[in-house]
Amino acid sequence: MDKGFLRKIIAAIYVILIIFVELLGFAYSNQEDDTLKENFIDYSSGWNINGVDVKFPYEAEDVFRISNVLPVVYGDQFLVFKCYYEDVVVYIDGKEVYRSLDHKLFNVSSNVGKKEIHVGMKPEYSGKTIDIDINLQQSLYGAEIYGSVITTRSGYGIYILKSKWLQISIAVILAFFGICESIVAAYYILKRSHILRRLSFEALLYAGLFAILSSMWLMCQTRLLYVIFGNGTGFAILEIIVFLLMPLAFLELVRAVNFRISFWDNVVDGIFSMTILLLFILSLVGILDWGQIVIIGHGIALLIAALACYYSYTSLKEAKRKSERRIIAIGNLLFLLICLVALAMYINNIDSNYNVIIVVGLIIYISTQVGVIYKRISIRVEEQEELVQAREFAYTDELTHLTNRRYFLRGAKSY
Repeated sequence: MDKGFLRKIIAAIYVILIIFVELLGFAYSNQEDDTLKENFIDYSSGWNINGVDVKFPYEAEDVFRISNVLPVVYGDQFLVFKCYYEDVVVYIDGKEVYRSLDHKLFNVSSNVGKKEIHVGMKPEYSGKTIDIDINLQQSLYGAEIYGSVITTRSGYGIYILKSKWLQISIAVILAFFGICESIVAAYYILKRSHILRRLSFEALLYAGLFAILSSMWLMCQTRLLYVIFGNGTGFAILEIIVFLLMPLAFLELVRAVNFRISFWDNVVDGIFSMTILLLFILSLVGILDWGQIVIIGHGIALLIAALACYYSYTSLKEAKRKSERRIIAIGNLLFLLICLVALAMYINNIDSNYNVIIVVGLIIYISTQVGVIYKRISIRVEEQEELVQAREFAYTDELTHLTNRRYFLRGAKSY
């Protein structure tokens, strides 16, 4: 590897690491860890339903009322009640202080973005009873409440930064390298290289796009962008859009890596692309809810994963070198195991870091596949260089470096 290029990679990683350490240091220097505890309060205990204490995560199918007693609160704080809900009404000492509204995009109602209830606090609420009438969403693996805190907006942002540091750091790294990969790949694709090299750079381009989409997905799931900028519905829909585009970018990457450019491969690719586009259109006009296409998106992702496994299997059969077979087999096995772990985490707790596990698994898979194709390219380049050298030896005297009789006769035949 070129030493200059290696130094640039090390410098980039070093800069990212320094920035992240500074952000993390700022997070841990906040007064959240102060003895007064007035900026951030974990409010997940003390909740009860009809006088019976409950613990989070808590699941329920019907509308219910959950109650608690507020601690000392201030005017710059708000209550964050973490759950996927349909409708919510909040009462303080029997007086209604909050009622959820329909979330809309282009005047079309949707339940996306209803992941947290934010209720503003006032000093006079201190020590009073809070009652929440709530109707939870019926999600794929059941509805549940998974936490509650009282904090300021800045304090909540710091809390997310500290609790989701792994997701945020991976998102930043993926965004940086995804942009770099996309720029480099686009440059060489536009140079109209040989088909083998062009496909390899297309694979690099889709790897970069997949990294960017994964970064956006991880950041949206942390809820940090919503806390900073507001508009929970917009960021929730953005999360769904990139969730559906990620499998499509992954499919294009796998196709380029495995040289799947036949007519039927293009047909299958077109079917997936048009299906995702149709889902977007149906959601925009209100025929499908954005939350519903998430379930369909899981099915699309599974189909594309199965198709990728088939492409990898055929590539494994065609691989002539044992080293290639070993790399492909190891990458596929690790990818399968990591996906099973992520699925178990998701079923057990929807608020777990399963998304990080999925992205890490995909990155491992992509790295092994792209590594194989670049190894093939390097071998092809070596063979071309050896062919050029063989031609030079065939037509040139090695001692005098003058053309020989064979070169003269070859030139004469051309006339």
